[in-house]
Amino acid sequence: SLKEPFVFVVVGEVNVSKSTFLNALFGQDFSHTGVMPTTDKILFFKHGPEPRVVPVSPTLDEVHVPADFLRDYHIVDTPGTNSIENEHQQITERFVPVADLVIFVFSAMNPWGASAWQFLDKVHREWMRHVVFVLQQSDLRTPEEILVISDYMNQLCRQRFGREFPLFPVSAKKAFLARSSGLDRERLLEESGFQ
Repeated sequence: SLKEPFVFVVVGEVNVSKSTFLNALFGQDFSHTGVMPTTDKILFFKHGPEPRVVPVSPTLDEVHVPADFLRDYHIVDTPGTNSIENEHQQITERFVPVADLVIFVFSAMNPWGASAWQFLDKVHREWMRHVVFVLQQSDLRTPEEILVISDYMNQLCRQRFGREFPLFPVSAKKAFLARSSGLDRERLLEESGFQ
C-alpha cells in the first residue's frame, strides 16, 4: 500500500559499521542512550513519540524512535551476514522480499567479504529487490583508493549480475559528528558523503 511507510533493509557483514551508519542517519547514538540493544538481534526501526524497545521475539525487536523521517520510512537492521544464525536468516529472508530498498553496507577497508556477496546474490537473483551500496568508512582510504574500489565493485557487479548498483562512499563517523556536534557541521557533512 502506498499509504504504508517504505521499508529499507540494511545488510552487511559484522564490523562494517552498520550501526555507525544508522547512528549517523538518525543523528543519535543509540549505543550510548541505551535504546539500541547490544545483542545480536534484528531491529525494526519505526516512528514513536519517545525512544523505546519493544521485544517481538527472541531475535526481533521493534525500536521506536522520534525521528520524523521514520513516519515515511521503516528501517530494518539485520545481524552481520557472516554471523547470521538460522533463525536470524529466516527472519531476514522474510523482510528482504517485502523491502522497497536493500541497503548493502560494505567497509572501505575490506569490501570483499564473501558472505555479503553471497547474500547479495540471493537478494538479486531470487527476490529482485532494489539495491544500493554504501561504502562505509571511506574516510579511512584516500580518494584514489575509493575510486579504485568503486570501479572494481562496479566491474564485479557487471560480471555477476549484468548491471551496476548505485554506490555511495560515505563516512558515517563524520556525518554523525556533523549532526551531533556544533563544530564544523557543514564541512564534516560535505566530507561525509551523506549529502
